Amino acid sequence: MANSIHTTAVIGSRVKLGNNLTIGPYVVIDGDVTLGDDVEIGSHAILSGWTTIGRGCRIFPHASIGLDPQDKKAQARG
Repeated sequence: MANSIHTTAVIGSRVKLGNNLTIGPYVVIDGDVTLGDDVEIGSHAILSGWTTIGRGCRIFPHASIGLDPQDKKAQARG
């Protein structure tokens, strides 16, 4: 099947797209992101950084993946 990518989605040049994707409105995908086959991404989601989404995963609307956590206590300390 062909990918279904909404016209308002923004996809960076380094993003690797699988097959049979559904990418909703106002999604932003940028960075070294790889999407497997049969992935569905809901509206307004943001994917960035070094991120791989495996086959058949569903990302819900307004999710932020691959970015720094909002709760800074959750960041690794080293």
